[in-house]
Amino acid sequence: LKSGEITYESLGLKSYPSPGEKLPTPFIDISTKLEAIDRYLTWEEARKIASLSEKDEENIKQFILKINSIISDRAAQAGFENLDGKLELGFGAGRQLFLSDLAGTPDESRLVMQGFPANKDVLRQFYRTTPWYGQIEKLKKEKGSLWLEFAPCPPPLDEGLKELVSNLYKSIANALTGKEWFSAPPTIEVLKDIDLLFPAGEKKT
Repeated sequence: LKSGEITYESLGLKSYPSPGEKLPTPFIDISTKLEAIDRYLTWEEARKIASLSEKDEENIKQFILKINSIISDRAAQAGFENLDGKLELGFGAGRQLFLSDLAGTPDESRLVMQGFPANKDVLRQFYRTTPWYGQIEKLKKEKGSLWLEFAPCPPPLDEGLKELVSNLYKSIANALTGKEWFSAPPTIEVLKDIDLLFPAGEKKT
């Protein structure tokens, strides 16, 4: 919105939104996944790149909204909010749409519980505190789309956080499915323990 790439009208809004404001209906955006840096596209660009018809576009949108509704409903029942998510789709025989990746996991969905990020962002928080993060940001500015070729390996994950994140994923699986697949503390307990590891400036939902 700030750059002018999209308008608030395109989001179905009657005025410019405030930070944290919830949209009345989900907004679907699309990006490339086979480039060095994900690049957001217009639907017109997407149709051209992927040889989509207008009917394909409409089917994709309805497919995404249906899956998002299922995830959001299930998440709400388990005490989460589903703020955002990623779906990867493909076409099968007869141009039948299918999911080509997982859906509704902490890697694909930006789940939040009582204001705490219950998703892979907790791992990002850790790496933002390391010198490696600064190196990567510098490479992106200097090398552009080629930054990955020069990127150093990230440092090992902190062992204490590694165990907490393992418990987080286990507890989320239990909560979303309503079945005790794994032995793990309740999600909110794990999230509070994780939250204690990060300085206030590194906390982000």
